[in-house]
Amino acid sequence: LNQLYPYFGHLKLVDIDAIMLDRYFMRLKENGLSMSTIKKRRDILSLIFNSAVKKQIIPDNPLNRIDFVFEEPYRDRSDMFVPFNEFITIYNSFEADHYKDFMLIALFSGMRTGEILALTLDDIDVYGNLIIASKCN
Repeated sequence: LNQLYPYFGHLKLVDIDAIMLDRYFMRLKENGLSMSTIKKRRDILSLIFNSAVKKQIIPDNPLNRIDFVFEEPYRDRSDMFVPFNEFITIYNSFEADHYKDFMLIALFSGMRTGEILALTLDDIDVYGNLIIASKCN
């Protein structure tokens, strides 16, 4: 909500229209915000407007009157991945097994560092070949 306040905080809900929202989202895009960030802000606004419609504060959700079609430009992400032969070299350079275990869990599960570090023995089912990432947000 802190990000919405500077733009909409001085307005009543009934005064926010589709044109204003469209300009807001275009400004976010021009300022280089990611599509996921823009969508999160749209989702928050939609919750607010839908709640106001339900409480009969406004007649309808103005977001329903705008075309929200922003596409993320294609980004080649191949440089973000380590080739398998380099992974093996890195893997073999570790002497401690816990580092190797960490790398294997990351490689084969796709879990992030924080998720792996939060794992406990209760999260690992050796017989069922399962790891439950129960502490993720």
